[in-house]
Amino acid sequence: MAHVVADRVRETTTTTGTGTYTLAGAVTGFETFGSIGNSNTTYYCCTDGTNFEVGVGTYTSSGTTLARTTILQSSNSDNAVNWSSGTRQIFCTLPAEKAVIEDASNNVAIGGELSATSLDISGNIDVDGITNVDELDVDAGANFASYIWQSSDGAVHYFGGNYEVRFVHNHNRGLKFYNYGDTSGDDAYAAYFTFANVDGSISTDQELGAITFEAPLEASGTDAVLTAGFIKGVAENAFSSSSNAMKLSFGTASSEAATEKMSLSSGGNLTVSGDITAKTSDGAILKLQTSDTTVQTGDILGAIEFSSPDEASGGDSTLKAAAIEAVADPFANFGTVVNSTDLVFKLGDSEAATEKMRLTHEGNLSLKGASAGAYLRLNRDDTTVVDGNVIGGITFTAHNEASGTDAITTAASITAEADATFSSSNNKTDLVFKLGESGAASESMRLEHEGNLIITADSADANGNPTLNLYRNSSSPADNDNIGKFVFSGRNDNSQDVDYFMIKGLIADASDGSEDGKFELKAQVNGNNTIILSSSGTTLTATGEIAAASLDISGDVDVDGTLEADAMTLNGTAITTTATLSTGISNNNVPKFTSGVADNDFLRVDGTAIEGRSASEVLSDIGGTTASDAANEATALAIALG
Repeated sequence: MAHVVADRVRETTTTTGTGTYTLAGAVTGFETFGSIGNSNTTYYCCTDGTNFEVGVGTYTSSGTTLARTTILQSSNSDNAVNWSSGTRQIFCTLPAEKAVIEDASNNVAIGGELSATSLDISGNIDVDGITNVDELDVDAGANFASYIWQSSDGAVHYFGGNYEVRFVHNHNRGLKFYNYGDTSGDDAYAAYFTFANVDGSISTDQELGAITFEAPLEASGTDAVLTAGFIKGVAENAFSSSSNAMKLSFGTASSEAATEKMSLSSGGNLTVSGDITAKTSDGAILKLQTSDTTVQTGDILGAIEFSSPDEASGGDSTLKAAAIEAVADPFANFGTVVNSTDLVFKLGDSEAATEKMRLTHEGNLSLKGASAGAYLRLNRDDTTVVDGNVIGGITFTAHNEASGTDAITTAASITAEADATFSSSNNKTDLVFKLGESGAASESMRLEHEGNLIITADSADANGNPTLNLYRNSSSPADNDNIGKFVFSGRNDNSQDVDYFMIKGLIADASDGSEDGKFELKAQVNGNNTIILSSSGTTLTATGEIAAASLDISGDVDVDGTLEADAMTLNGTAITTTATLSTGISNNNVPKFTSGVADNDFLRVDGTAIEGRSASEVLSDIGGTTASDAANEATALAIALG
């Protein structure tokens, strides 16, 4: 599309309203707007002799129309005229505001570009603004004064003194600076591009200079023509005789005018708002190095910090939220052969970040938790977990052991093992403890999700039995010290925790050479913690009854107290009467009955039965005669003998 002004172009139009003009044909002696050319623009004037409109119109050959592209002047306050019915003339014109003429001082003002097929200027050119030079050839002699010339490759060269500025538009396009001076030293022939802010008072955040990148003629317009990138020099504070602190600000754009994405401060700090990606054939290295020549205990050698200083809510959210710091070992200063360094990981929680984990130079990892404690989380990245899958684990190896073979296999491990296929309502998991002996570590103990503890010994040795050893390592053992216990706890019907049963081991005698141990079995009896069975030396003491369906005792029974037999048999015969033995029962003791005997004058032993008998019953038992019976018998005998 071009802008064309043609002579003697005049047509008529009967268009009404403020829309596009429909052209009705040339006036006698004039040409149509067809000489302007399809899609080209031109200056036009439309008038009915009273009202008028001057503007820029766009001609379309199809339909022979002229669109009102821009209204320059009109009788309607320089707006489009709302034409009523009637015939008007429309023609090409040259608006006064678009004419180029000399002013009273012979100056010519041009508001846009000056395009010339050939422009020959004799004399000096004084430019008080920006000059875009596509091709400029100045013959100023072959010396290093100040001149401009164009080389055969199309580059434009400006020489001033010993320096050249070259504008190149071929494959090496760009702006180049050359120093042809003969200065000596390391900076010989170096070229400089300097941005100088001539403001006599530089304030904080003021720009000293910038390189910007943009595509101002990008056809899509809007965001595409905004500044896409920049490198700026920005004052960090107000300049003074002793301060010129400046940062370099690097900006890029996405769907916006470019904003700062990275900065390099006067103190050497690099701040990046996105990711840092480095690629080299030998592996990328990010090096953080302190300039301190004397590193002391606790000094930070370098750090990576994470923060949100512009968080709108302010307060703690603007503090350092996390950091990774390399810290000199707190127990040794750096020296010729010392560079002991720990990695410290800091995280914030309603506070500036504090140490949560430390990897020491010895290879130890320590975690610091808050009041809730420190946790190490091992997460299996699998969407389907089935029985036997390992969720996570800790292994212990010595893979550099010189002897090799079994010594470098996994010597021990602790793993979390699924006990069933996981689902929305199932995550049954066992903890498995493995230890090695002569080969890779094998299972030695398992804590099941039901709370069961299984200890396994797979040794072929006859003495290789599983053993649970409770060891009290006291430096001052004494008699009656507790040395270990098993407690069996549960809840009552009031949701209270109760120790229902306990097995306790104690020291009876701690004397060297005559050590004695004892144990106690305690149980809850009527809400009280009561010893029901205990030992001391070879003596076993029981509290309460011993209830047994069958109790077989081989050997002597020595009862030094009261023996109550509510239901007892002796050699198969029931003893139904309660007997109290005051002296006990043994081979050398005679039983004495103080109660429970019907008649305690005499006793009759008949097999396994012991029965109380009266005197007359005893005479009857032995076949004897009482005195009255003897008198009666004598009388009867006398009568019989007559």
